[in-house]
Amino acid sequence: MPASVWLLRSRGAAMSHLGRFDDSTEIAEVISDVWCDNRVREPWVHVTVRPGTAGAVVLAEGSDWSVVVRSGGGPMLVMSERFAGILLVDQNDEGHRFEVVGLVADLVDNALGRPPFDENSLPPPPRMPWHKD
Repeated sequence: MPASVWLLRSRGAAMSHLGRFDDSTEIAEVISDVWCDNRVREPWVHVTVRPGTAGAVVLAEGSDWSVVVRSGGGPMLVMSERFAGILLVDQNDEGHRFEVVGLVADLVDNALGRPPFDENSLPPPPRMPWHKD
């Protein structure tokens, strides 16, 4: 969604709304869509990365969602047509920290033109002396 929509949706807001993945199915569904749309490299996904003082700032825009996040940690701002306002999603949520870090890394890779990380491309662990034939 363009920046003008962000301005319209946030106008008059005195504070952000903190959301957690487990609080709402809408949050979980939007984050899942961000992950899937970016992984598949859907044509409607546009990702830009700009350097920042505390890590790169990532802006990802999809068909009905927008996400702003800093690669160095901190909150993730999420806007979608599925819920009102702009949500502040805690990146340090213990249960989902690694998922968010992986999502941010994938978004950065997309913006830099790198292919998504594929765990199947990792070589098998080397044989160790205690392994048996």
